[in-house]
Parts: sequence; structure tokens; C-alpha cells
Amino acid sequence: MSKAAAERLVLFWRGQTRAIPEDGTQLVIGRSSQCQFVLDIASASRRHAAVSRQDGVFVVEDLSRNGTQIAVPGVAEPRRLKAGEPLPLPPRGEIVIGSTELGEEPARIAWEIVKR
Repeated sequence: MSKAAAERLVLFWRGQTRAIPEDGTQLVIGRSSQCQFVLDIASASRRHAAVSRQDGVFVVEDLSRNGTQIAVPGVAEPRRLKAGEPLPLPPRGEIVIGSTELGEEPARIAWEIVKR
């Protein structure tokens, strides 16, 4: 079994758990009811961010106008992605969507890459 096949990316938010589908399709986060994680945050786009496996690596891509932040344990400041920017994901962290400056409680969607 290849390393890529031996791992899967699992996301956790508000008691929900989702894994990246085996067929390589994206897992989308946003306000649309078509998303796998539906956010009730005014600054979130209908399709705000997508997580997928590309060439054996898990990546998150910002699909929004307002940006997506990636928080990783041990790194002081979250990284802010811009529209269309993909980022390879380390073993664990959080996708942060929303703005405290706008009075929102940001969604903090945790992820973990787990061995099968």
C-alpha cells in the first residue's frame, strides 16, 4: 500500500466528522447547503475553501474573496491564504473562517491526517 493510500485526512467541526473521499473529490466548506460543512458566518463565501488530495498530498485551497486562515500547532501566527492559493497541509491544524473584526465567532475546523 502506498503512503498516500495509507493516510486519510479527517476534519472535525461542531460534532461533525468528514473525511476526504477516496475518489479524490473535494470536500468544500462554505455557506451553501451543497457544502460538506455548512457555515452560518456572514463573511464566509458560498464556497469558501476546499480540501482535497492532489498528487498524494492533502491541500486546502481558498475559494473566497475574504481569505482563509490556516492555524498550525507550534506556529505563532495563522497563515492567511488568498483566493486560489493552495497550501499543502501538515499532519494537524485548523482551517479558520470568519472575522473577529466583524464581530463574528470564526469557524475553527480541525483536521488530522491519520494512518489507516
